[in-house]
Amino acid sequence: SVNIWRGPFYVRITGGGTPDGNQALLRLAQLVAERMPPAAGKPAVFNFLPTAFRVPNSERYSARSGFGQPFLGNSFQATFNVNGAVADGLIVPTANAQTAAKILDAYRLVYIRNGKLMDPIPNLGEDNFTGEDKYLGRCVAFRIDRFVIAFNGYNDRQKLIDLAGATDQRILGTIRKELVSADDTSSKSTTNSRNANLPPWQQQQQ
Repeated sequence: SVNIWRGPFYVRITGGGTPDGNQALLRLAQLVAERMPPAAGKPAVFNFLPTAFRVPNSERYSARSGFGQPFLGNSFQATFNVNGAVADGLIVPTANAQTAAKILDAYRLVYIRNGKLMDPIPNLGEDNFTGEDKYLGRCVAFRIDRFVIAFNGYNDRQKLIDLAGATDQRILGTIRKELVSADDTSSKSTTNSRNANLPPWQQQQQ
């Protein structure tokens, strides 16, 4: 499959299977990409990831997998360089919190079977785990609502924790803004509804 994301548009083209079929798939994808309007910026989900230490233009989308795990596919990924320590981060948006919980559990099971789990991090997301393995590296993964977030690297675990904590705060800040905006909209709607039942001169005073 070829996956194209530009601005508000996401296109997935599947096919191929043979050398000629793969070339035809690429030509079709190129034709589609040329006709898509320019993107105003990167997908908004990248705003959840910290900007500090993010490697410029490292943002990418993977439909197939994340950190080599197929259940971490359909993820938005970026690379970070924290004072020389390179790490990768990803976000998997899912349909609901139940699906996100299953993905986090599947990732946790990988470390239970192949490496070891460490103490969870207090107040990080709604659920989290940290693990390490000499082949898989260290990871910090957590869930907030329908989002699964994970950071993976082979350096100091604390740097992964710092990246995870920064992401957690960015997501919570966005959710708070959305709730405040929704409350303001609801309040204005209620006020306008009440004003509609008042005489015009009272509406003006409101």
